[in-house]
Amino acid sequence: MAVLPAWSSAAALSTALHLRTAVVLFDDDLPGSDWRPFLKALDDMDTPPALIVTSRLADEKLWAEVLNLGAFDLLSKPFDFDEATRIIPAAIRQMYPMFGSRPDYAYTHNLDTEGEEE
Repeated sequence: MAVLPAWSSAAALSTALHLRTAVVLFDDDLPGSDWRPFLKALDDMDTPPALIVTSRLADEKLWAEVLNLGAFDLLSKPFDFDEATRIIPAAIRQMYPMFGSRPDYAYTHNLDTEGEEE
């Protein structure tokens, strides 16, 4: 399994579409980032990866929205090691049966930055 960075939402979606990706970590705090349309695009896939939204503004309201819209979970930043090591492997375990075998890629981290070209 590999961890692949993506420098934009479009690059992360392309990676998820073209590689057997089990989990996408989506940073909601960066300029131009919005996990909602990204989740909708993932939902159109035959085998969508689990989406874990990350945010420094994580609260109960955002957590409820993340879960209600179908993402796997919300990780607050800075990451709590115990929470991250519980949530990420749980998402990967959930995805294994859908792939029929171990996926090639476990995480794609959206690292959108303002002004970056795709």
